[in-house]
Amino acid sequence: MLFLDQPIEMTVLIYSSATGRGLSMLKIAARTSACFALMVVLVFGLGIFSIQQLHGIREQSLEIENDALPGIALGDDIALAVEKTRTTVAKMLATHDLAQVAQAHNEFLERKAGFQKAVEAYDPLITDDEERALVEGLKNTYQGYIERAEKVYTLINENQAEAGRALVWGEMKAMAESIEAALGKLEKINDDSEAESSAAATSVYENALIVTQGVMFLTVLLTVLLAWRLTKSLAVPISQALHSSETIAAGDLRPSAINREGTDEAALLLQSMERMRGNLSQTLTQVGDAAHQLASATEQMSVLMVNSNADLVVQNSEIEMAATAVTEMSQAVQEVTRNAVSTSEESKASARAAQEGQGARTTRHPGHRSGIVAKPRAGASHQSAGRTGQRSVGLYRQLGDDH
Repeated sequence: MLFLDQPIEMTVLIYSSATGRGLSMLKIAARTSACFALMVVLVFGLGIFSIQQLHGIREQSLEIENDALPGIALGDDIALAVEKTRTTVAKMLATHDLAQVAQAHNEFLERKAGFQKAVEAYDPLITDDEERALVEGLKNTYQGYIERAEKVYTLINENQAEAGRALVWGEMKAMAESIEAALGKLEKINDDSEAESSAAATSVYENALIVTQGVMFLTVLLTVLLAWRLTKSLAVPISQALHSSETIAAGDLRPSAINREGTDEAALLLQSMERMRGNLSQTLTQVGDAAHQLASATEQMSVLMVNSNADLVVQNSEIEMAATAVTEMSQAVQEVTRNAVSTSEESKASARAAQEGQGARTTRHPGHRSGIVAKPRAGASHQSAGRTGQRSVGLYRQLGDDH
């Protein structure tokens, strides 16, 4: 059943949001490419951020690996060299054998070289002026300690061990305590540096973990949102087009309140279907008008046919009457012809009788009986023919009046 005159409201929403309207302005290929490009940008941005955070963690680990840990290790080497130096000095004081004293002195020189080597290895790891001043003070104090240890060695060789022992327990002990204090400060600096680098690495890791998780969540959320908007921008208008086509197929051509904004394929499809609906409605309206006109014309033709049938009946009746008249006229003509023939024969007979009568009268003057008989018969024939002719003429006049 077609509904062409009653408007209908269809509550179908497509592109309800600004995002949907923005997407509807793009072709499907461009829209899909833009969505996937945005997803790629998000993934790429997440990758760049992760790489930067990994780089920061690596820098902190390198700082620990190349600065804090070597500083701690070399600081321990310096402290160990100092302790070994003090041990060799104690050996020189503990023995009375000059050979053992010489051997302890050689060990002392080795410990001195080990200290110098450890300090030289530590110099590149110095990062601030405070640490540099501390190392310089340590080297100067150790150098003073070495000089006094050499003096102790000389005193022992000169059999002045007590003087050497007094020097060790006096000035050298104070220097050793100063060296130990400097080593403690240096160790604290290295421990603080290691703890700071470790804390920085931990902070970078935690920040990277939090930000990465947040970015991942936002990426997933935005991806789901984009997928939803993309799917809706495609599925809703296609669903609307399907509903519109089913409505048209069902014969309902009433106008529908459909939002057909946009320049994408789905919007163009909806616009095309709406034009098709309008054209079908207009065409069917024209067909309905033509059918109405045809029905009116058919009704008029029916009336004319009824009138024509009545006229044909009248004409048939008149034709039958004319045929009857023609038949009667033919019969009258035949009768007239017969009467004429009979009259002619009677006339001829009368003529012969008259001729014969005239001949007889000449000879014997007979009576006129034959002529008297012939005349009445000829008059009767003429009267019958006249009546038939009058009847035929009257019938023709009646037909003429009817027409």
